[in-house]
Amino acid sequence: MLRSLFNAINRHEYLRAYSYWKDGSSVGTFADFEAGYANTATIDELVVGDAPPDPGAGQINYLAPVTVRSTTTGGAAQTAVGCVYIHISNPGIQTDPPFIEMGIKAGRFDLVANDADTAALMTTACSTPPL
Repeated sequence: MLRSLFNAINRHEYLRAYSYWKDGSSVGTFADFEAGYANTATIDELVVGDAPPDPGAGQINYLAPVTVRSTTTGGAAQTAVGCVYIHISNPGIQTDPPFIEMGIKAGRFDLVANDADTAALMTTACSTPPL
């Protein structure tokens, strides 16, 4: 799902990218979401760390550490490390339409130096979940 999200951003398909966020998430309005990528030319690399499921009470949650390398419209390289909170109601207990798909509830990213040890930063990126 995260690869598809960033593929949509890379292709400037912002409505598709926005659709990966759950209703009631921290994403804000579509206009603000789209404007947030106005200076992004390309997503050059996406690294998603280990995100084991955390099931409970019919819900499955994931905290995914992420590194994104991008290029701005001005040609500058940027690197961000963060954490994405993903949720789905257990598909095995969903019995009535509509099916409620997996989606993003919250995310937090921090710009880091382009030569930063992102693998090390990702090990603590979800220590404080982006709730």
